[in-house]
Order: sequence, then C-alpha cells, then structure tokens
Amino acid sequence: MKTYYGKKIKRRRLASLWLVFIILLATFLFYFVYVVSPVITESTRAMVFSSSSSAVSDAVYEVLGKKNISYEDIVSVRYDSGGGIEYINVDTVAVNSLVREMYALAQQNLNKMGKSGIDIAIGTFSGIPAFVGLGPSVNVRLVTIGAITASFSSNFKSAGINQTNHTISVKFKASVSLVLPVYSKVVDSDTEILIADEVIVGKIPNVYLDGSKDYAESINS
Repeated sequence: MKTYYGKKIKRRRLASLWLVFIILLATFLFYFVYVVSPVITESTRAMVFSSSSSAVSDAVYEVLGKKNISYEDIVSVRYDSGGGIEYINVDTVAVNSLVREMYALAQQNLNKMGKSGIDIAIGTFSGIPAFVGLGPSVNVRLVTIGAITASFSSNFKSAGINQTNHTISVKFKASVSLVLPVYSKVVDSDTEILIADEVIVGKIPNVYLDGSKDYAESINS
C-alpha cells in the first residue's frame, strides 16, 4: 500500500512540475512575443532604416565622385537663332547607365550590412522601453534580403524671367527583410538624391514646364 501511495505522490509531483514548467514556458513565450519582440522590432527597424539609407547614399556619392558627371554630360540644350530654347534632351541611356552603377554598389552595401549584423543593447531584450539602448551590445546576426528599385526623374521649375531651374534626381527604394527566429519585419527606405542642377537661360517651351517627369526605366533587383 505504501509503495502504491508513494508512487502516486511521485506521479503527482512530477505532473505538478511539468505543469509549472509549461506555465513558465508559456509565460516566457508570451512575454517575449508580445512584449520583447515589438521593442526589438522597433529598435531594429530604426537602425536598419538608417543603415539602408546610408548604404544607398554612400553608393550614389561614390559613383558621382568617381565619374565626375557634369550637367552637360547628360543633358543637351539646343537654342534657336533668336536665343530661345528649341529643345532640352536628357540622355536617358547615359543616366540609366549611371543609375545602374549606383544600384549595383548600393546592393553590395546592403549585403555587407546583412553580413555584419546589428548590435542590440542587452537592455533592449528586457522589453522595457526605459532600458532600450542600455548595457553592453550583443551582435545579432540577421538574415537580410535586400531588394532595391531605382529610377530617376527630371524636373523643370521657373527661376525668374527667362530662367528655368532644371534638376535631375535619382530615386531608390530599398526593402530589407529582417528574419529572426520569432518574427520577421520588412523595412522600406526611400532615398532621393540630386545628381544634376542647372539654371537654363532663355525662353523655354511650355511643354517642359509641366513639372516632374519620372522615367519608366527603373531598375529592380
């Protein structure tokens, strides 16, 4: 009888321990998923947004510095005998070639960002906003899948009597997918950078004063 009751008590204790373990595990998972993860997600999102924007900007300025592109290299302006402007032509082939080089370098920068990971302060893992950014950092390896689309736009704006400001900008949209064991997050960053800026003197045809023209020749990963 004693042996029977002893085994029964042991089974109850074991069942109680398992129940406590399951409750603690469920509590931990609930806390991590609904409290800690959102804090880490928001903190990581801000860092990735900043890093991806820098990856694109660095690529654009590096290519511009290397190529030393001037306005005349990508735009031709023809005047008539009276000094008026007959047409303004943007060399879309040349600009697209430039943008493709920027795109390739930006993609490389994003890949490097993924390999280096992101440093997250230990305090962030507490899930308490007041502790975010506190304590030593832990490098979290993230699976980053960078996707970039690139295009450029041409914009004309009146700059005074017989003067028109012509600008050409490149536009990049970088999407970085962060995949962690418990959740995933897609971070989008839009970056627009001026690559050409010129004031054209002379009466310009009204057709050019319609505003901005976004070129369809976009580059996708």
